[in-house]
Amino acid sequence: MIRYDTDHDKLQAAVAALEKPLKPGGRARRKAPWLVDAAARTAAFKKAGYYNEAKGNWTPVKSVYFALQFNKCAYCERALEAKKEMDIEHFRPKSALKDWPVPADLDKEGIKPVKVKPDPTGKYGYYLLPYHLLNYSMACARCNSDLKSNMFPIAGTHDLKGVDPVAMLKKEKPYLICPVGRWDDDPEDLIDFFGIVPMPKKKKGTMGYKRARITIAFFKLDDRNYRRELFRARAEAIVKIGITYELMLAKGTGAAMKASCKRVIDSSAQSVSQHAACCRAYIRMWKTIATREKARTLFTDAQAFLDSMSPARPDPR
Repeated sequence: MIRYDTDHDKLQAAVAALEKPLKPGGRARRKAPWLVDAAARTAAFKKAGYYNEAKGNWTPVKSVYFALQFNKCAYCERALEAKKEMDIEHFRPKSALKDWPVPADLDKEGIKPVKVKPDPTGKYGYYLLPYHLLNYSMACARCNSDLKSNMFPIAGTHDLKGVDPVAMLKKEKPYLICPVGRWDDDPEDLIDFFGIVPMPKKKKGTMGYKRARITIAFFKLDDRNYRRELFRARAEAIVKIGITYELMLAKGTGAAMKASCKRVIDSSAQSVSQHAACCRAYIRMWKTIATREKARTLFTDAQAFLDSMSPARPDPR
């Protein structure tokens, strides 16, 4: 995960810029601007006391988040491709909350989110945030529909009447890290990578450690079987960077080739690239002489993982 740097004012400006101005003499606008419509819908939810609408109105703002996130999933950094992945993801669920089944290894560490209060009506989620721009991201179907659903593990108290995601942080103490905006921790300050495997960066027992552990487990970012294609992509990135560094550092490599190698490496670390957090962590290992041999070992591990995914082919001779 990486941070997608923005704030509420910038998001509002980007959404407002999507509104097409009327040409001189043109027809009156048929629909209210999105920001006006969003405020009206939120007012209706507040009056009702829960989220209640037959059809949402998120399509008009999708392009803002696609551009902001470089067409990547906010959580796993995989490129968004299929049509079913082109949906807005609500960081705090708009509909009735569900408990997250805590994995056994986290339970043994004593990392246990608070239980969701029973709701016999099945109505109540964060009903005042369905149209808050800081509650959105774009996420792949695996991270969003399959894994996140209506779950939102926290250490504090669920504030279902909250209207400001930033102000709600102190009371709720979310375990999931929000990568969109500057209002939450930078994911790269909490999650590191050891080759293709994500891991907590902070000291065990701290809130930063717990947030990393839960975010990784929640989206199964460290599950080689469930997220096999995700691991393949990370391994391919590691192998590319490893080969490029070996060429760049080899005796006899000319200046022009070294410059080309550096461009390849720098490109892998850019936010626009898939799995940038993984690539940045691996590049740091190569840059430090003391960890360079460890980087070579991780290159070998990544290559072995890719080999394990390739079916055996008959000898053509």
